[in-house]
Amino acid sequence: MSLEIEAHPNKCQHERPAGWTSFTRFALQSRPCGRRYIREVQIRYLSLFAIIFVSACSIVDVQEYVHKPTNTIRHSVVYSSHTKIDGMNGEEFKIIPNFRMFAPSYSFKRGTLIFASNKELNVKVLRAKITNMDTGESTDIGINREVSINKSIPKAQYFIGFLVVIDEKFGQSVKYSGAQVLNLEVLYKDKSGETITETFVLNLITRKDVAWVT
Repeated sequence: MSLEIEAHPNKCQHERPAGWTSFTRFALQSRPCGRRYIREVQIRYLSLFAIIFVSACSIVDVQEYVHKPTNTIRHSVVYSSHTKIDGMNGEEFKIIPNFRMFAPSYSFKRGTLIFASNKELNVKVLRAKITNMDTGESTDIGINREVSINKSIPKAQYFIGFLVVIDEKFGQSVKYSGAQVLNLEVLYKDKSGETITETFVLNLITRKDVAWVT
């Protein structure tokens, strides 16, 4: 008396590996069953990664202030950790406001100026004036500090320097943070000693960002 056992037509006839070495040999085999198993494992890992990624983060609205004419420069400097600068278009000197963290989305208010020059130099900033264009209210900010523009940008013929204009010591942030438009005036002396005033219009924008669950 004989006993016939029918193999399932879709079932792999090879035993699946128990260890990493066996798995490697198994993966290198060209038999259809081995390739199908590898694909199944890859799909499962990719699915698991996607589930973890989606559950660990969410898309949120973030507000920030931007100065549109210099936003390309600001973005390249800030998001490259000061190793790249784009958008100078051959200009010798530029002041770039970075008031991203002065917006309502940030509890720690901060506003800085980035100075870019095609040569090392010092600039003395005398004062700044911020105006809420929604209400017309303004505040003078005494600075009287010299800024050294001496940090070299790799692979670029430019140097940069930084100056904090507003930080936690500025007690009137509530009057300005949240305004749709801010006007920023900066009074400084250039390398020749001439006093110059530059005005920057800062617009409040909203963008999408990824927030990680902590």
